[in-house]
Amino acid sequence: MKHAKDIFVMKMESPSASPTARCYRLPSFPPPPDWPVVEDADGNVISLWGDAFWDWTPFHGKKMKIHFNRDIHGSTGGMRTEPISAENEWDLRLIVTTMIYGPHGITNANVLKLDFHLIRRVVSFCEDNGIRVRDLGRFPTVWKSLAKVTQNARSRERLILILDRLLQSKEELGFAILESRDIAKLAEVFANSTATGAREDTEQVAYIPPRLYIYTLNRQRECIDDFLANQEKIAQCFEFCLDAYVHNFGSLQAAIEKTNGAQMPFTKPSKKSISKAIRLGFYRGTFHDTAKRFKIAGLLAKWVAADIDDDETDEGVTSLKMFCSYLNLINSVCLPYIGAFTFQRKEELGALRSDCLIWERDPIVGPIPIICGETTKTDPDNDARWPTSPHVAVAVEAANAVARMRMTAVVDATSPSNKAVTSNPLLFSPPTEPWSSSRSKGKVHNYRSSVQSYAQIIAAHTKLFDPDVLKITEEDLVHARRFTPNLDKKGAFAVGKPWPFSYHQLRRTGGINMYASGLLSETSIQVLLKHLVIYQTRYYGQHFSSARINETRQAMVVSSAYLVLAKQLKASVEDRFVSPAGNSLEQDKEIHLISESDYKKLIAAANRDEISFRGTTLGGCVTRGDCQYGGIESIARCAGGDGGKPCQDAKLDKAKREFVADLLASYVIQQMQFQPGTRRYEALQMEISACRNYLELTAD
Repeated sequence: MKHAKDIFVMKMESPSASPTARCYRLPSFPPPPDWPVVEDADGNVISLWGDAFWDWTPFHGKKMKIHFNRDIHGSTGGMRTEPISAENEWDLRLIVTTMIYGPHGITNANVLKLDFHLIRRVVSFCEDNGIRVRDLGRFPTVWKSLAKVTQNARSRERLILILDRLLQSKEELGFAILESRDIAKLAEVFANSTATGAREDTEQVAYIPPRLYIYTLNRQRECIDDFLANQEKIAQCFEFCLDAYVHNFGSLQAAIEKTNGAQMPFTKPSKKSISKAIRLGFYRGTFHDTAKRFKIAGLLAKWVAADIDDDETDEGVTSLKMFCSYLNLINSVCLPYIGAFTFQRKEELGALRSDCLIWERDPIVGPIPIICGETTKTDPDNDARWPTSPHVAVAVEAANAVARMRMTAVVDATSPSNKAVTSNPLLFSPPTEPWSSSRSKGKVHNYRSSVQSYAQIIAAHTKLFDPDVLKITEEDLVHARRFTPNLDKKGAFAVGKPWPFSYHQLRRTGGINMYASGLLSETSIQVLLKHLVIYQTRYYGQHFSSARINETRQAMVVSSAYLVLAKQLKASVEDRFVSPAGNSLEQDKEIHLISESDYKKLIAAANRDEISFRGTTLGGCVTRGDCQYGGIESIARCAGGDGGKPCQDAKLDKAKREFVADLLASYVIQQMQFQPGTRRYEALQMEISACRNYLELTAD
């Protein structure tokens, strides 16, 4: 009997699961049958570990039971289940215990209910095929048919995440349902099959080709950088315009409510009254004059469609509508830019507050940026966190600047009800300025407004992207079909047509690109997402296992990682992988001497557990089991940067030479900031040496 570690504690928040409750910590693994797994807030035993069902009603707030082995119909227990053998029931009980108490334990009863029914279907599927769930990995024909028990793409991503977490707890659990290479193959099976109940022509979420992915991110970053470079001028112009409206109408409220054109400070009066209007300060000249005065006319002309047909000069900047459109553009750019590095849904992005970005300190990699959702009592998952990249900081700063400007145009902003919102507004606040045509002008809301689709953003802001650049090429389709085989069944994806962007595509593409550096020739993607890979490794590791992380995002990322692993396994038969220890190793021959046409031999070798493969920063690794050195956050051991010989299990990918060269330059610059002899200086020196060793070993 194995003793449960300190990490095997209840992760669900409930008065019934305080640290002093008997059900809070496993006494051993497995626990004894008479151990109370569920208690109420008063400490009364509700269910014992060995019971036929566990009653989680005290945690769920309404009736909820999970039955391990019973023929259940809707009226008595919710979802229908079928009887299973005593052996599979025992395995299911161990699995569910690990799902609840393991390092990445379930955090609320709703998730437990969904995950239990999902894994229960897997166990029933094994039962139907006459095998024990712990032996599923020995029957590839069976587990490759698991698509039959998953109803949609989200449940498939969730199953991959569950299998991955159970694999991480293999030592405590005593078995793994599937090993990593099999989970990777299953992820590929899921990616290439149609979900249960879906139409046969249902398309997967498209993978955005690298060319378009980088182009759109670069243009968005350019727009954000331009805004931040002129932030003070823009704020001064906004304040000037707002003061002009208040002066002309007598109050902010009057400026919001009235629409008398004669009182507009930038509308030219009649010849009869213009002199008086100028003398009394009621006419400030055209907005074009104001924009030039604050030196932002060129900026507006660059990014916002002109009111008149004059794109060559700033003479087209004629009205305040352009100013409002420009601020809307900044929001529209920052929203998908943040989403590209957090993998949030658009609704989650739209609900962010201005204080959403925090930094958590990690002893190895330093500050980790986290985007935080809003906490509510009704939905504990709203406390979800999205580890992200430092790239999002500029977008959060820009969107915050727009929000703060717009809060100054809120009527009665100091009232108790409004102050609570204006002190921490929505990050993407709708227009409040009196010259806007928005229904929200002058008002502030404590709930998110509807978020435009990515396609609507592109259509509304015609100067953001070049339409010709967005047209699909043959090479784009080759890249996209690599991860989306049935891409063009509906005809939307065809050469010459504009790529139909969506937020779901951003999420899936980002998840894949995090791990696909060896499969992509676009090295700028690798540089952009390098921090995400490192932070993913650290944040979802043991150090942060108790943090409340967005589960949907994690399921998508883990599923993408396994899909990429499957692609890397195929790519490993190509001659671009080099062993730093030389090609004399038997294991190296298994990887390199099998041609692509003999791929089935490689798969057979993997099925016999003769080889393993996972992606690393420098290429791949064929070590069995976990590697204490990682190969992602540090490459020193892989390529001998620590002074020793390069690791014999490392596979150096020639396709990453440009990326590693950029990485080397980055490390050299970082090292200049530290004194020789310090721990950080020496650590960077090992990374520098590893990069140089890699470049020498992979040189033609």
